[in-house]
Amino acid sequence: MNQEVYQLYSDESLSEDKRYTSICVISGNKENLQNLREELFKILKINKINELKFTEVKTHRPKINTAERFINVAVEFAKNKRIRIDILTYDLQDSRHNILGRDDFRNVERMYYKLIRNCCERWSKLKWEFYPDENSAYNWEEIKDYLNSTKFPRKEVGLLKLFNEERFKLNFIALEQKNSHNEPLVQLADLFAGFHWFSILYGLECLRFISKENTKNQKFLFEEFENTTEDYNKTKVNRFLLIKKMDELCKKHKLGVSLKTNKHLWTPQPDYPINFWLYEPQGEYDKAPTRKTGKL
Repeated sequence: MNQEVYQLYSDESLSEDKRYTSICVISGNKENLQNLREELFKILKINKINELKFTEVKTHRPKINTAERFINVAVEFAKNKRIRIDILTYDLQDSRHNILGRDDFRNVERMYYKLIRNCCERWSKLKWEFYPDENSAYNWEEIKDYLNSTKFPRKEVGLLKLFNEERFKLNFIALEQKNSHNEPLVQLADLFAGFHWFSILYGLECLRFISKENTKNQKFLFEEFENTTEDYNKTKVNRFLLIKKMDELCKKHKLGVSLKTNKHLWTPQPDYPINFWLYEPQGEYDKAPTRKTGKL
């Protein structure tokens, strides 16, 4: 199997009501990610922005422009399969998480494991480097150890095969926390993570707004928000317009992302290079870790 080294950059974003947590990983080989990094640095420099955070994409025009151009270049790289963007969001009010004694830090670690394992399998690559945003609350080394004990392809329960399929272990050879201020790939992960929970929290409003915009038969212009109804504040309008842009680009390039189907950003087929995944409990056995259980 190909032993080329691939990389993961990650960050997470918490919804304003603290109900949803979104985790995003940006992945690809070193050369493609370096090219993407350079493009993102150019965008930041042009707009005179030091660091882009989703929580700051509100009404400040340079940050809105930066976010739009980040989306443009990310989709461009993804459509050519130079990178993957995988986003997992989970709901603290679902049956998995609505339990006594839930350990939120351990739970984030477990969700990181699920998302990264899925991403590595989609690439079918073994050798990896992992660069998460700085957060001392998480045990990154333990996540790395669990990943290094993971084999794929996963065994399919209940299927009899004539021949045993060869399985391979993941090999994470590097782990280093990154300061998002200096790493635009982490900033990109934060942006996509934020847009996912935002689309879940305000999906119906977003679709209604987009429907009204489309009936105007006008071009996509941020400056036109003065003409919208008073039901939406300027921050929501700008974010809705960015989601509209993202949805249109994904449709244009046939990337399999749907906004209408589930009333939020969602990728029905996770093999696509932009994968929005709202996690659903797998059964009664699927419970978040508690402070008693401790382990990842």
